[in-house]
Amino acid sequence: MKDDAETMARKDPDLHQRFIAGVETDRIRGCWEASEDAGKTWRKDFDLTFERT
Repeated sequence: MKDDAETMARKDPDLHQRFIAGVETDRIRGCWEASEDAGKTWRKDFDLTFERT
């Protein structure tokens, strides 16, 4: 993601998650990631695109 990406995070003792997204005029493109080691390493969970029509 770009340096100007927005990030939302959840820090649970069992599973850390974060959503990193770029916001455009009519679109948000992002990726959910998960970490089982308190955020030391991350794996992609899934991509997400929201598009206003």
